[in-house]
Amino acid sequence: MDAEMPETAQQAAAREARGAQQEQLQADVQSMRAAFYCADCRKQYKTVSEMENHLSSYDHHHTKRLRQLQQQKRRTSSEEQHSAKRRKEQQQEELMLQRRIAAQAKAAEAKVATERKKEAEATQSNCTAKVGFSFGGGVKMGAKKSVKKPLTGRTLPSAFTNPFSQ
Repeated sequence: MDAEMPETAQQAAAREARGAQQEQLQADVQSMRAAFYCADCRKQYKTVSEMENHLSSYDHHHTKRLRQLQQQKRRTSSEEQHSAKRRKEQQQEELMLQRRIAAQAKAAEAKVATERKKEAEATQSNCTAKVGFSFGGGVKMGAKKSVKKPLTGRTLPSAFTNPFSQ
């Protein structure tokens, strides 16, 4: 079996050198081919004349314009989506602000109502009718009697009225 003969160190080194040389050659060829690649059309050409013909062709320019239109469409649609999202967020913020204002107004109204109720209770407790006699001293001879003021402006609470009707 000659095919399974062990390889000598010189033969292994020669084989590795040939492999490295082939890899280097392939890398060089690929770098040269990269100059003849049209990224817009995604086509590879072998010669300079093929590449020049392609660059001046209708196909190349049509593909290039089509890609530009697609990119512009993506850009505008993403901008529209972004602006729509911004508008929606702004509307939500306005709605939350309106809700907060309404809640604050309701709380202020409730506070004013409780203050009025407290004032009404305080005035009712202060306006109790005096029952009985007060000692005003004796009447002096020759002194004028003071004129009493009528009670028309004042309202006295009655025992028969509802204190919560106000």
